[in-house]
Amino acid sequence: MKKIYLIAIIMIIAIINVNAQTYNIQQTIGTGSDYSYTSSSNTIISGGNQVLSPLQTIPFDFTFYGQTVTNYIASDNGYITFNSATISNEMNTSLPSTNAPMNAIFAFWDDLNLASGTSVPDKVVNFTYGTAPNRVHVIQWHSVTPLSGTGYLYAAIRIYENPCGIDFDVVNLYGNATGMSATIGCQNSTGTDGSQTLSSPNEDYPGTAVSNSDDIVYSFSPSNYTYDMTTVSEINLNEVMTVSTINNLDIQVQNNGSQSISSFNLNYSINGGAVQTDNIITGITSGGTSNLLHSIPFNPSNAGQYYEFKIWCDNINGNNDELNCNDTLTKLVWVNLGVSGTKKVLLEEFTTESCQFCPDGTFVVEEITSQNPYVIAVAHHSGFGSDFLTTAFHEDYADDMTSGAPKAAIDRFDFTKDGSKVAISRSNNGWLDAVIDMNNYPTPVNISIDGISYNNVSNTVSAEVNVSFTDYAQPGDISLTLWVIEDSIDPISQTNYYSGDQSHPYGNLPSTITAANANEYQHRHTSKKISTATWGDPIGNSNPAPGDTYQRVFNNISLNGTDPGQVYLVATLSYDNPDITKRLVLNSNKQYVEGMVATIENYSLENKINVFPNPITQIGYVEFQLKKSDVVKLTIYNLLAEEIISKEERKYSQGNHAIAINTYDLPTGTYFVEIKTSNQVERKKFTVVK
Repeated sequence: MKKIYLIAIIMIIAIINVNAQTYNIQQTIGTGSDYSYTSSSNTIISGGNQVLSPLQTIPFDFTFYGQTVTNYIASDNGYITFNSATISNEMNTSLPSTNAPMNAIFAFWDDLNLASGTSVPDKVVNFTYGTAPNRVHVIQWHSVTPLSGTGYLYAAIRIYENPCGIDFDVVNLYGNATGMSATIGCQNSTGTDGSQTLSSPNEDYPGTAVSNSDDIVYSFSPSNYTYDMTTVSEINLNEVMTVSTINNLDIQVQNNGSQSISSFNLNYSINGGAVQTDNIITGITSGGTSNLLHSIPFNPSNAGQYYEFKIWCDNINGNNDELNCNDTLTKLVWVNLGVSGTKKVLLEEFTTESCQFCPDGTFVVEEITSQNPYVIAVAHHSGFGSDFLTTAFHEDYADDMTSGAPKAAIDRFDFTKDGSKVAISRSNNGWLDAVIDMNNYPTPVNISIDGISYNNVSNTVSAEVNVSFTDYAQPGDISLTLWVIEDSIDPISQTNYYSGDQSHPYGNLPSTITAANANEYQHRHTSKKISTATWGDPIGNSNPAPGDTYQRVFNNISLNGTDPGQVYLVATLSYDNPDITKRLVLNSNKQYVEGMVATIENYSLENKINVFPNPITQIGYVEFQLKKSDVVKLTIYNLLAEEIISKEERKYSQGNHAIAINTYDLPTGTYFVEIKTSNQVERKKFTVVK
C-alpha cells in the first residue's frame, strides 16, 4: 500500500510539472536562415481551404511542455498540433483556450487559404537542415493568402534538436498581407497554459520585405531559469584585424533568466591565455539586452596568425548560471599587417529571362556599377529557370550560391550567416550595402590581366593573369577563375513584371522584351565562357605571405559564339573550400579584349548626340551612333560643372544606341550630358521639368 501511495504522489508531481511548464516569448529582428523555397522542401499541403496535412515526423525527439513529441499535423490556417486532428480550426482566439487546438504551436493562426493559380504556389512545406545533434526542423507557410484580408504572407516554425534555452521560434518572413487578426503563440495539451505575443489575437502581418535581416522572430524559451545569461554577439571583432592596434571588446549580452540582473562578470581570453575579467554593475531586466565595453584592452602583436577569442559571463548577482550551453561565444580572428591591395568587389548576379523581376535586378546592378567603379559585375543566367544564355557552370553556381533570382553574391561573403546560400536579395538596398561593406574589407592581394592579344583570324584571345600578395592571406586553398564576359546581348524573350509601371525605368517596355527593344534593355555582364574549372584552378600556395607572386598564361581562348567587340575578361581569386560559405573572393579585376588607337580620322562617333524628350520629366534617352565598337561613358553635369549622374563605362557595338537616364531625383533646371568614347567627347544641353 505504501508503494502504491508513493507512486501516486510521483505521478501527481509529474503531472504538475508538465502543466506548470510555460514559455517566455522574446521578439527580435533578423535571422541567419534563408527560408526561400527550395527543391529540398517537402510539400505537405498543396492547396485548398480548411485542410490538414498527413501526420509528419520530426527527425529527432522534441520536448514540448515537458512531454516528448515526435509527430505533428499542420493546418493551412497557420499552426501545427502534436495531437491527432480531423478539423482545421480557422477561428483564432486568445491563449490559453479550450476552444483552440491543443498541444499546438501557432505561427500565424487565422483563416488562411492556399490559393490556386498564383505565380508563386501557395503551399505548406517542411524541411530539416543542420547535422545531428544540432538539427533544425522547419514548417513554412509559403505565400499563403488571408481569406478575409489582402495580399500574401510567409511564416515559419523552427524546432530545435539542441535547444539550449530556445526550444522553438516563429519567424514572420515577408509578405504584404493586411487586415489580419491572427494569434502567434503556443499552448499545452489541456488548454490550461499558453503563451502568446502582445498583439494576439489581433496580430496583423508586419509587411516585411524579402530580406532575412528584417524577419520578425519570436523565440520561445522555458521559464524555469532564474539566472541564465548569454553573450549574444560581439560588436567590433572583425574577421580580419590589423596587428598592433589597441581594442576594447564591445559585446552584447542578454538576460534569459526570470530575475533582473544588477551585477555580473564579463570575461574573455585569447588563445587559451589569461582570463580578463570585468565586473559589470548594471541593470538588465528579464529578457533584456545590453551593449557593454570591456574595460581591459587587447593588442594583437603577431601578424600572419589566428587569434581565438572566448567570451562569457558568470557570477550573476553572485550566483551560478543555470544553463551552461549558451554561456560562451567563440570568435576566430585573423591578424595581418593591414597592407591592402587595390580592392575590386565582385557582384555575381543570378538572372534569367523567365524571371519577371529580373529586369529590376538588371537596373539595380547598372545603378550600382555606374556609381561605384570599384564593382565588377558578372551575370550568371540561372537560379530561376534557364534561358538561351544558360551554361553548365551557371547552373553549378546557382545550385550552390542562390535560392532564386534575382539575387546576387557579393564577393561570395556569407551575409546571411545561415550556413547555406550566399546570394542575397536586392531589397532594402541589400546589394548596394553589401558592395560598400566589401569595399571596406581589406584585400591581401592585387590581381591584374596583362598582355592581352586578339587574333582576328582564329577569333581567339590570349592573356596573362598576375597575382601579387601585399599581406598575409588567411591559410587555405586559393584558386584562380577566368571568365569571358560579353556585354550588351539582345534579349529574346525577357519577362518584364514592370511593364506599364511608369515609375520604373523599364515600365515603358512590354511584358515580354525582345530584340526589338535592345537599345533600351540588354543583357549585361554575361559570363559566356570559363577558361578554368567552375570554381577556379589552384594557384599552389595555401599560405601566402607578403611579396609572394603567381602568374598564369592563357593562350588562344576561343571567342566563338560571342561578339568580340563586346567582350572583356574577368579574373577572380577566391578560396576553394567544400563549404560554399567559405569561398570568399579575395580580389577581382577586368580587362577589355580590344583596344582602340585614337586618330582624328578614326573617331568613333558618327554624328552629334541627341537627347529626347527634351525637356525630360522623369525618363529620358541619350541617342548616339558609333562608326565602330568602342567603350562609352555617360556623365551628367549641372550648370556648376558638378557631376550629378555617372553611368558605368561599357563597350557598345557599331550602330545606333540609346541610353536611358532617370531624372526622378533631379530638380527642375538645365543640365549637360556628356558622351565620352576612347577618342571623343560630345556634350548636349537638356532641361528637366517637374
